[in-house]
Amino acid sequence: MGVFIGDAKNSNASTCGREIHWTVRKVIHPKAYAQLKSIRDNGIEVRHGAGIDTGEVRAVRSASATPTT
Repeated sequence: MGVFIGDAKNSNASTCGREIHWTVRKVIHPKAYAQLKSIRDNGIEVRHGAGIDTGEVRAVRSASATPTT
């Protein structure tokens, strides 16, 4: 989930949604199709869904307690 703030929050959310859509269709699906035989053989298409809503929300930014390498 993404939380957008500021005067252009709706436009920024819409742009982000379009960029995610483009990435799934033009980057992720072709790479998965090329690398995974099960996707090629079964006619599977990598897809996604997204929705944009506006309203009040309380959000907290947190970090992982375990270090990552």
